[in-house]
Amino acid sequence: MDLSHYVGQEAIKHQLKALIDVAKSRCQPLPHILLSGPPGIGKRTLAQAIAVDLKVNFKYTNSLVIERPGDLGALLTNLEDGDIMLISEFESLRSVVLEILIQSVRDFQLDLMIGKGPSQRLIKLDLKRFTIVGTTSKPSQIDKRLSRLMIVYDFAAYNVDETAQIIELKLKEQGFTIDPDAIKLLAQHCSRDTGVLVKRVVSHLVERHITSHLASKTLEMFGYLVDPLSRGDLTSRLQAMNALEFEEYVANLFRQIGYTVEITQGSGDHGIDLLMRRDNQLIAVQCKRWNNPVGEPVIRDFLGSLMGAGAQSGYVVTTTTFTSPAFAFTQDKPIQLIDLDGLIDLANRAGTKASSGQKE
Repeated sequence: MDLSHYVGQEAIKHQLKALIDVAKSRCQPLPHILLSGPPGIGKRTLAQAIAVDLKVNFKYTNSLVIERPGDLGALLTNLEDGDIMLISEFESLRSVVLEILIQSVRDFQLDLMIGKGPSQRLIKLDLKRFTIVGTTSKPSQIDKRLSRLMIVYDFAAYNVDETAQIIELKLKEQGFTIDPDAIKLLAQHCSRDTGVLVKRVVSHLVERHITSHLASKTLEMFGYLVDPLSRGDLTSRLQAMNALEFEEYVANLFRQIGYTVEITQGSGDHGIDLLMRRDNQLIAVQCKRWNNPVGEPVIRDFLGSLMGAGAQSGYVVTTTTFTSPAFAFTQDKPIQLIDLDGLIDLANRAGTKASSGQKE
């Protein structure tokens, strides 16, 4: 698959096509790239499409298997000019490997220590001019020295039409045909990872042709068909969640209305639970799965965390409500408060946007 057949991410593809044209005309490698987005959104597929357009070799590895500098050296010395090397889970690179990689992508040179004791010596290896493509769902955890050497692309949420095209392609690969109404129905209720939905459909159905009736029955079986939420429905659901599940729930709501969302590594009373991006803006989110109203001290601490992260604005989302001093504190601050009623509105709005294929 080349870029012209890759579905969605039009803004990213437009910029990549321009970079590819320049690289081809100058016989140079593509700049190093970082693709950021949640799992299952198509980052690896896009990297493969880039390699097809460039007519170069595509190689893949995971950061977790690169344990020592020698492991990285073996990978990089096997690359030819222009080759694409994809490293997934880029944020998990070990520190000893990270230092070597920074030098390699900057200078196309590899410094390795060989031997032991008095015979130990440093050798410098010149590398071919390759391109590293890193993928991550946690861009804030990537070493800033490395990310500055790369062009960063944040994946946007897919609309219904794009999701339908992806589902249809994946089903065809599995030997299935599907009615247009059935494709639309599946796309409207696909939360994020089309691959997961397609696997469930394929594993459940015996028939090789999918009608809207079969699609509806399958969606119902796997819990994809959800009616608009009432206050009681959402309250019950939230009470069954732990703090991490609540963060993931809120993250998915924002993803469905067009934000790129990262769940940060840790959570705490005064920390940032989510970092979101849209329209070149960084937005911080704190999620409070509480039983009591959230007070002004929490909001004050969150403002400090927001500013420390370099975010332009932020949300505090809670399963209850906020005190009057909390609301008063935010009057002239770049912080919006979302209580239980606001969560209901956000959940139903996210469902409407997902069904219509629109973004806010």
